Amino acid sequence: MRDINFINSLEFSVDILFNKADYDTLVFSEVKFLENYTRYQSLNIWFLVAKCDNKIEQISFVRNSTVKFEGKIGIGDKISKVYDYLGDCETQGRIYEPINKEGVLFEVENKRGSDRIESFTIFRPRVFLGVLPSHIADNLKGVKKLP
Repeated sequence: MRDINFINSLEFSVDILFNKADYDTLVFSEVKFLENYTRYQSLNIWFLVAKCDNKIEQISFVRNSTVKFEGKIGIGDKISKVYDYLGDCETQGRIYEPINKEGVLFEVENKRGSDRIESFTIFRPRVFLGVLPSHIADNLKGVKKLP
């Protein structure tokens, strides 16, 4: 469980059971039923809840949310603040995912040349199921697997 921040005395964490009553100060303007998830949307916060275990998979802070990641980085801040506080990031388009901080990503505004954070998401990390990069696979050669 990751404690993220407080807003109006609400604690935001992922990998815990979702109970709408816990967030009774939020007004959910839309509920979307997806194949494996239910997305609860309020004006500034979205919850993605897994149908299989009713646990919060991710929380996205959008629009004018005043929540700051670890009390430091929020919407409207420059992406350079992420680099200063969390170090290098993997990037894909407008998405920045800190290499040394699992379970968070930041998205910048969709404006040419913008470096302002438009939203950020905390999420339950997933097990990697892809192909290992060759330099990692090479390092694992000859390593004995434990039973």
